[in-house]
Amino acid sequence: MKRYIILSLLITCLFTVSQADMVPKNTHYVPKCVKFYQLSRAANHALFGVVKSVNGSIVNSFEIQEGKCLDKGYKFNQLFVVSVPKEHLKKNDSIDWKNDKSVIWSTEALETQGTYLDNSNSLKEEEILYEVTGVTGNKVNFIQTLHTKKFSDGKVITDTISAPSTVEKKVSSESSQPNYKTETIKKKKCFWCRIGCGFKKMFGKECN
Repeated sequence: MKRYIILSLLITCLFTVSQADMVPKNTHYVPKCVKFYQLSRAANHALFGVVKSVNGSIVNSFEIQEGKCLDKGYKFNQLFVVSVPKEHLKKNDSIDWKNDKSVIWSTEALETQGTYLDNSNSLKEEEILYEVTGVTGNKVNFIQTLHTKKFSDGKVITDTISAPSTVEKKVSSESSQPNYKTETIKKKKCFWCRIGCGFKKMFGKECN
């Protein structure tokens, strides 16, 4: 009996993944461009995008460039902003992203993936801007400043946002915290939750 249950789960998994990669009918793809500005305010730190797969392994890393769109690759991947002291980069040809104590990870992943929306929705493009505000102790602080939505009828909606984010070590003390409150750390979604979420997004639905 257990074998049949396991086999059913495997078939369901394969079917869900294959369906999630299909383009829904009567929909259009809305690309999302996430950019960083004012990188010079990071002082003696360089910012990198580090991409993790669903199983937590690191599949890609790249230095974040001023005004260039970030790309996490496969839609179920997660992209984290990681800070590395420039002096440390000079002394090391490669970085062990998981174990290097000089590496400072952001508390949450950034969503850079676009989505499919029903053709009745005229949204055609999104752009999100983050601005580095400076360094506090061992943290590089950045905020999301603009969220621009462009529509096929020429309409453009720009929301000004000031939600703080930080690239910080988990062991940092409260005394080194900035004056504002940092974003609430969300629990990582389980494997099945991520797949289900990706499936919902392709039909224009939001995930919780």
